[in-house]
Amino acid sequence: MDFPAFPSLRLKLPLYQSCGWFAIALGLIVLLGWVIGSPALTMLLPGSANTMKVNTAFCFVLSGWVLVSANARSRWQRRLRLSCLGIVVVIASLTLLQHVTGWNLGIDELLIRDRISPLGSGWPGRMSDQAAISFLLLAASLNCSRSWREPRLICSQGLALVAAWIALLGLFGYLLSIDTFYLFLDRSTVIAANTVVGLLVLSIGALSLHPQKGLLAVLSSPSLGGRLSRVLLPWFLLLPIVLRGIKILSQKYLSVTPVVGDGLVALTTTSLLLALLWLSARSLNQQEEKLLVALQSAQEIERRFRQIVMQAPLPMVLHRNDGLILEVNDAWVELSGYRLEEAPTVASWVEAAYGTEAVPGVLQGIQAQYELAPGQRMSNGEFVLRTKSGTLRTWDFYSSALGTDAEGRILVLSMAIDITDRTLADRQLRNLSENLEHLVQIRTTELESIRDQLETAQRVAKVGSWAFEIATQTIQWSPQLFRLFGMDPCEPEPSFEEHQQQIDSRDRSYWLESVQRCIQEGIPYSIDFRVLWRDGSIHWVSGQGEAVRDANGQIVRLIGTAIDITDRKATELRLAEAEAQARLLIEKNPGVVYRFYPSLPDDKGYISPQIEDLIGVPPSQWDAGLARTWQDFLHPGDRDWVVSQFQAAVTEQRAYSFEYRMIRTNGQTIWVRDQGEILFEPDGTLAIQGLAVDITALKETGLALQQRLQELNQRNREMQLLGQFSDFLQACSSMAEAGQVIASFMPQLFPDCRGQLSLLQKEANLETLQAVVTWGQPTHTQPSFLLSDCWALRRGMAYLYHPGQVPGPACHHVQGAIAPDESIFCLPLSAFGEILGHLQFERLVTDTSSSGDSTARPLAETVAEQLALAIANLQLRETLRQENLRDPLTGLFNRRYLQEFFEQELSRAKRNGDNIGILLLDIDHFKRFNDEFGHDAGDVVLKQVSRALLNQVRASDVVCRFGGEEIAILMPGANIEVSARKADQIRQAIAELVIDYRDQTLPPLTVSIGVTAFPDSGITGDALLKAADTSLYQAKAAGRNCVVVSQPNWRKLEEGAIEKSSPIATTLDSSGSSS
Repeated sequence: MDFPAFPSLRLKLPLYQSCGWFAIALGLIVLLGWVIGSPALTMLLPGSANTMKVNTAFCFVLSGWVLVSANARSRWQRRLRLSCLGIVVVIASLTLLQHVTGWNLGIDELLIRDRISPLGSGWPGRMSDQAAISFLLLAASLNCSRSWREPRLICSQGLALVAAWIALLGLFGYLLSIDTFYLFLDRSTVIAANTVVGLLVLSIGALSLHPQKGLLAVLSSPSLGGRLSRVLLPWFLLLPIVLRGIKILSQKYLSVTPVVGDGLVALTTTSLLLALLWLSARSLNQQEEKLLVALQSAQEIERRFRQIVMQAPLPMVLHRNDGLILEVNDAWVELSGYRLEEAPTVASWVEAAYGTEAVPGVLQGIQAQYELAPGQRMSNGEFVLRTKSGTLRTWDFYSSALGTDAEGRILVLSMAIDITDRTLADRQLRNLSENLEHLVQIRTTELESIRDQLETAQRVAKVGSWAFEIATQTIQWSPQLFRLFGMDPCEPEPSFEEHQQQIDSRDRSYWLESVQRCIQEGIPYSIDFRVLWRDGSIHWVSGQGEAVRDANGQIVRLIGTAIDITDRKATELRLAEAEAQARLLIEKNPGVVYRFYPSLPDDKGYISPQIEDLIGVPPSQWDAGLARTWQDFLHPGDRDWVVSQFQAAVTEQRAYSFEYRMIRTNGQTIWVRDQGEILFEPDGTLAIQGLAVDITALKETGLALQQRLQELNQRNREMQLLGQFSDFLQACSSMAEAGQVIASFMPQLFPDCRGQLSLLQKEANLETLQAVVTWGQPTHTQPSFLLSDCWALRRGMAYLYHPGQVPGPACHHVQGAIAPDESIFCLPLSAFGEILGHLQFERLVTDTSSSGDSTARPLAETVAEQLALAIANLQLRETLRQENLRDPLTGLFNRRYLQEFFEQELSRAKRNGDNIGILLLDIDHFKRFNDEFGHDAGDVVLKQVSRALLNQVRASDVVCRFGGEEIAILMPGANIEVSARKADQIRQAIAELVIDYRDQTLPPLTVSIGVTAFPDSGITGDALLKAADTSLYQAKAAGRNCVVVSQPNWRKLEEGAIEKSSPIATTLDSSGSSS
């Protein structure tokens, strides 16, 4: 007999969530029935005369939600879950209290008025006592289920099991028509059939909250205990119910006495228990016999497997993750020499086989084997280990995870393949291949070296940059790019279509395809193509481009560079021809071929006629012995080394190749590359045969190429610095920032020279140049000089003064004596036909014959061009800014600037606790000048008054035309006393003005002035201006040509100042006394 399998429900949701949703649906349906007054929805089950109460349905909804949200992780879900459990406990507890005490607490019809008459109930809306007890048990079970520790798990499962037993009791009462089963403490209320079903479902849900623990986990287990539980548990649950039913039915229908009924129950119980015990014992016996047979089979398989492993030809070892070696086979012991008892652990075996220093690294690799999944294999690689006998062997290791043992430790089977012989054969084959390739490489090494050096020498440093805006289809070129395409940098950039026509027709489609692919797909390109200049000449250009994307990943522009490779292309053609010639020369052996025998006493050997071209000695004069005569022409510094190299080659009987110096008969030192091999004649005589080639020119070319490469690297660095310099200049917003950039970059662009930048200053009719930036502490220049003092500015071109090297006089601004190794290089800075300044270098050119100096002048001229454009842009920006902030008639600041400056000064004064004086003045009877003399006279008056005001105020004060003939003056840092004195001085100065207009003298001018100050008369700009305007109005009302000061609590000023008495304003008459 086999035990039946526990039925498994294949649900998309876990069992407890399915039970929860069932309870929620049941409660909602019943609540709907109560709302619409439908008994069919409140009873649900056919044949049930009792309805589920409103409180019961509400508890079903809450309990179902607790089950559905059992795995809630957010805080509000956990709090809602506990709140639902609390409401269920309160409803069930109060209901049970009513049943026990007989009270009516008023909670039976709390939600919906009972409009459906239940059968046999004294309380129409009250939950049954059986349902209340079940809800209390389930609430306690669900609360304990929040933690799956063993005590709380047992408590949760036990409470849920009792609730399930109560529900089963009621269900059997309905099925067997035994009212005792569904009537509990209070027989006035009856539990409904649908309530019984819902409680049973909730109990099952509570029992299945954790699928790996608890009663359901035991019932679903395939083990022997699980099978017994699935047989015995239903009987233990049903047996009390069945026995109780038998006793009640026998007393009710058979009129059996209680004693006979108890005996019948006992007899039935004994019979059922004996039957269950007999069936269980027989099943256990059958299972034990099957297990015994399986165990014997497994032991036999293990014995055979161990025998196979022990006799396997491959070394195998079984180990586990605690470092213990469990078993090794015979092949392992035979090859390694270590038995299991000699190296019982992985660490001890590793230390013996690899050495102490290698233990950590090897153990780390072995540790990765324990992380393999069961059945997974890995290759550990090749390792060189030392056997017990001391020999080194190369093993290739493989490992496979076998799972875990009874104690849970991970088992790994590792096997090794001895590949020592194969490794040795591979090494010998590789050495043989290298030796065979060596003779071929000797013939091609020189050619490859020449080609590589020529390719490096043909790189150019002239690079142009460009940018293409896709949206506007416009191109931006750097000045160098114009030159690469045969254009003047002053010309406008060509359109995209015009630029296509500049590409040679043979390369146009390929170039256009590369550009379009970059625009559409963002694929960078680097291509070589030909361009057609206006004079008809063809030039080669190497172009690179890449796409630039915006924040949304869309391609908005292309940027790139172009390099003139015309010379390189020509060089490549010449290189191809040189390669052909070199190949022809190598094939015809242009070098000296020799063969001599060092072991013979009179070694004549053979030497080719080219020896006369190499050394200057014909072959006929080498009769004394090739080896000895050859040594006579070796350079003394290389002789011992060359002899030792020959001797080593003879001793080791190997090929040789080395370079050394020789001295020709005319005393010239040459470089020779000598390569050859050791041979044996048929009679066993040792011979040295080789080829000696004159590489003197190659050596000199290498040095020249190295020097040229250094120069190219220097030009590349200068170009990068120049690009950064230009970027910074274009980003400057003021001349002060530009000065900092110039002072930072000039020492890097011209590290060995000093210099000064001067800008043109125009004052009246005098034009001077004032130094604004210096670097390197120049010693031969003046900080200020006239425009006519410099020959470069006179001639409009660069001028070099280098005594003894370049003819010409020194500029007048050069001071001090100029040493022979010093020079003065002057560059005029001009843009758009106007002279902007002067750039001077000291020691830029020290020797006109040096190559470095020949590139310094063009670099300085390029820097001057960029500086001129940058200075012109900055001056243009400043001019536009001044025009925007100045009154065009008077040259004073306008009202907009007054507002901006006033707000800034107020903020600063508030922070620092400073004062600000405000003067608001108006020209008295200004309308009379306009009416009598015309508006032109009024303009002249305004200009003269403005000039007088500028002469009276400080450099830090701001004079603004406030409107019409009103003028405002801001005096930062001035208190009310200083402002009042300054106002009276201004009044007197204007009164003394004599203005001539069209051969006549205009009447004298007077002004009325209102004075106020921060913070005495206000703390906001509007308040201060309003106070000044009020004082001005009072000055005009007081008779004009006076000063009115708005100042409360005025105190006596110093001697000579004005005394104020009014708390509101004080008026000054024309003599300066108080009125």
